[in-house]
Amino acid sequence: MNVLDYSLSLGNLLRSVSEGKALIELEAKIKGKYDGNRAFVQYQQYVKQHSPQYHFYSWKLANEVFKNVLQDDSIKDRMIFVPTAKIVQSDNEIAELASIATDFGGLFDSILFIVLTGCEYDERIPASWGFKIKNAISNVQIAVQRTLFTKTIAVLYGNQETLIDNKSKQEYIQKRGSKNIQPFSREAYKIMSETTDLLESEKILFEKLFLLIEVVKVGIFNGFWGTVSDIHKDELLSTDEVFNTPLKEVTLSCRSELFDTFDNVWLYRIVLEDKHLFFWATEKQLKILQDIPELTMKGILYSEDDRGLFEKASS
Repeated sequence: MNVLDYSLSLGNLLRSVSEGKALIELEAKIKGKYDGNRAFVQYQQYVKQHSPQYHFYSWKLANEVFKNVLQDDSIKDRMIFVPTAKIVQSDNEIAELASIATDFGGLFDSILFIVLTGCEYDERIPASWGFKIKNAISNVQIAVQRTLFTKTIAVLYGNQETLIDNKSKQEYIQKRGSKNIQPFSREAYKIMSETTDLLESEKILFEKLFLLIEVVKVGIFNGFWGTVSDIHKDELLSTDEVFNTPLKEVTLSCRSELFDTFDNVWLYRIVLEDKHLFFWATEKQLKILQDIPELTMKGILYSEDDRGLFEKASS
């Protein structure tokens, strides 16, 4: 199992804590209340479309965006969004959902800090969380350590605290982090190519760090909501990208029944003969060709074996 596998397991266990149950139950209650309401579907779609980037903060973002519709007359096609905006504005439970999700996002961030730094978690997570949760967090910590992230930083910089030891590194990481883009995507490589005052090895190291952060986020979030779908080898239209997985953005196409989960699934488990890979998408396009659904997705493949990730060649 790799970092993503263990993060998925942790996310699934977080459904059982009181904070997780409150979020799940309120989300289900609101969905039931607006079942079949087209204006509310628009709200749901906005949350789902932004969850790959904003995770548990997607509800807060959606609330802010739709409330702004009622205040900004300059928004293009504004009237299309007004019915949804009125629901968001008037429903206290939707506001409460965004608040609970945001609070859970804070716990999410604390877990991320714990597993990346290897620090103790007793003061950063609720005391009510039991052994299973703590053990699951430890499993993610150990998996992160196996990527040799900490060892690589120690070798290059002598001390983890000196990772950002000059202005150039600070500016680069701030610029790269503020873009909120997929690790090793075309956009990421563009930023890397535009930066001339850092070594290529340093830029690759930082990109792997962003990748590791994203892997933990993606795993916990999708494990919590149970939004992972399997793609089997015989459903892939091409296997070239799967068997050649450098750290770069790839495009996968498959024929399957995955169109049923088109809106709410962004993480896929690609099942091969004796192993599996993960693929998380940032863009998806569905076509129906002769009654056969064809799904084309752009995103990142994550290797089954991420041990020594920070010491492996990047291409």
